[in-house]
Amino acid sequence: MSDFPQISFPEAVRAFLQDCRLRNLTPTTYEFYKYGLVTLEQFMKAHHLEFAQLTPFDLSNRYMNYMIDRQFASHTIRGRISTCQQFFKYLWQEGFLETNLAADFQLIRAEPKAIFTFSKEQVAAIFSPATGSAPPSKARCTWVSIKPGSSVRFPSSMISAPSLQPRPRIPLAAPPMQSLHSPPEPRL
Repeated sequence: MSDFPQISFPEAVRAFLQDCRLRNLTPTTYEFYKYGLVTLEQFMKAHHLEFAQLTPFDLSNRYMNYMIDRQFASHTIRGRISTCQQFFKYLWQEGFLETNLAADFQLIRAEPKAIFTFSKEQVAAIFSPATGSAPPSKARCTWVSIKPGSSVRFPSSMISAPSLQPRPRIPLAAPPMQSLHSPPEPRL
């Protein structure tokens, strides 16, 4: 008979998440771990595995293949592995497990996300001083969206790069509806 107490998966999750709260982890991290453990539970049910009988092979091979077969993104897989590492490390340190089952569970390399940026020439064209002394009217300006819900107005004369030219407007029979990203209409 083992000196380690038998603990069910729901009890282990409850203890781990309680420890996360006691360590004052952010709500985002707490929810991240909680959802990662839901995925682990789904994996165990799909493969008819008991928590007490899990092995390092189940995690490093079967669980990894489970996530790959379901076409999880590489960043998602990294997150699930990280959750397993923290979860099983906690259970081992608290004496619920004889060994840390995820000790050799290696993070996979995540594919880099593409970050689209302006070229140096495009930035220079955007921020070059406007010609003329009078401020441009709104009719001759280009609105550039920086992030959802915000935009910056640039005089059209400042935009010289072909990829930054505004698209021609298509006349509509009815006036267009104002969207959330449209500049406010001038008040008279």
